[in-house]
Amino acid sequence: MQLVLQLKLYGQTSADIAGAGYTQIKGRKHKALLFLLAKSVDGKMRRADLQAMLWGQAAYDCGHQNVRRALSDLRGQCGVAFNQILDVSNDEIAINLEFIQFVGGPADGAFLEDLEIPHPNFREWVARIRDTTTKDEHGKSATLTSTQPKIAFLPLVHLGNDATLAAVGDWISQHCCRILSRSKLLTVISHLSSRELTHQTYDISNMKSDLGADFVLCGSLQRVGGGLVADVDFIDTATGDIMWSERLACCGVSDLNQIVASLLQMSQKVSISIGRQIISSIQSRALAEVANHHLIIAGTNLMHRRTLRNFLSARSYLDEAHCRNKNASEPLVWLAKWYVLNVMNGYSLDVRKDAANAEGLCNQALDHDPESSLALAMEGFVKNNLIGDFEMAGHSFDAALSINPNESLAWLLRGTQKAFSGDGKAAVAATMKARELSPIDPFGYYYDSLASTAHLASGEFSKALEFANKSLSRNARHISTHRAKITALHNLDRGDDAKLAAVEMRKVAPDFSLARYRENYPVAQHHLGHLVIDALGAAGIH
Repeated sequence: MQLVLQLKLYGQTSADIAGAGYTQIKGRKHKALLFLLAKSVDGKMRRADLQAMLWGQAAYDCGHQNVRRALSDLRGQCGVAFNQILDVSNDEIAINLEFIQFVGGPADGAFLEDLEIPHPNFREWVARIRDTTTKDEHGKSATLTSTQPKIAFLPLVHLGNDATLAAVGDWISQHCCRILSRSKLLTVISHLSSRELTHQTYDISNMKSDLGADFVLCGSLQRVGGGLVADVDFIDTATGDIMWSERLACCGVSDLNQIVASLLQMSQKVSISIGRQIISSIQSRALAEVANHHLIIAGTNLMHRRTLRNFLSARSYLDEAHCRNKNASEPLVWLAKWYVLNVMNGYSLDVRKDAANAEGLCNQALDHDPESSLALAMEGFVKNNLIGDFEMAGHSFDAALSINPNESLAWLLRGTQKAFSGDGKAAVAATMKARELSPIDPFGYYYDSLASTAHLASGEFSKALEFANKSLSRNARHISTHRAKITALHNLDRGDDAKLAAVEMRKVAPDFSLARYRENYPVAQHHLGHLVIDALGAAGIH
């Protein structure tokens, strides 16, 4: 494969080397150096000019050293490709323009939107290009970027020179960043990047340009009555509005476990709030006006909401995400899940066609990215729930977890595959692992629902009922959770309660029948399916 330096200059920036392997260039100034060269006349710049743009005015020796160190770092990252991409002399640096491929365009966002270099010459250069940049004739680019909202958590501030408060404030920010980073629908700005802003006075209105953040968590920490109290604000950087505030408290530094539990709850609130804010902001907009990084989060949130109207509208956002980038795997994966849920929710008018569509979308996603653990997990979901090939589904989940052992969705769906296969103990273990890896998933009801299924397979009916009730409290329209609840109640010899639960299920799915279940759900032919059929029949559903 020919060596290519792929440069993404608009919206969420990136610099990637494709060819003999794949390398992602890291470091703001390392990427900025490549961007400056690529946009310069003939791809050449003097060392002194690069120094002035990226490090500001400095003495000759110091400036020369900054550029030399950056080039050394780039050589380490690029390996043998360095000498093909860059030509370095004592006075001048040139980039080989024939190896450059520009990705995306102005509709993906502002020029170098997320790349902040705090020196006047660089900022003026960026501003000048932004002023002359226009969108393409369709008002949008063919490439989807910035698919996820970005969030930053600034270390909590405090009054005075209390070293303990400084350390705890920094730790709270760092720990919350780790929790938030487990979400597949958020991009969390590194704690180190956020920490840099604590050394200067910052203005929330500039947070988007300084860090590229769509949302910010910030606040203060103080001692109160021998304990510690943290006040945290969640802010939308586009408007500067405080969406909500949270108070965290603990007895002291020796008892930070109280703070950890509160941070988990707060992180869940962040995830849910972002989804709600985005959906609220796009409701009055035409589809073409919705920002790239709002499309997938809107689609995934809406397809897990309670009404059919929301579920159907989710499809349009995911289709748009795919249309804006035909070569990305992520929109295809979520579209495949939409088709699976269309069947599982009882909405499908042609189950076989929807199963074929879901399988085809997974194949396309894996063609674009064969190493996508998310795509492999979804492939297993389709094979398990729609096609009924439990063995092949297991292979897909194993492949996903070999690539990313922390892929929570693969663990969750593997739990269902084990439940369908009759291995209840393994089903519970996999499902609990998934819950551990995804503590703030905004679709927590779905994790609870499949945890209920896993416990049914293991014969732990009280636990199955507990998870089913928890799931239904968050989404009362999920049909498979109703089935799980009825099955748990029946096997706990609570027949009257099972009949009442069946009435509730009928309100959600009046057309559901056991004949339809046997025809459309592969598990109906196995032990777990027999448990469900017996329970539904006894509860009055035929």
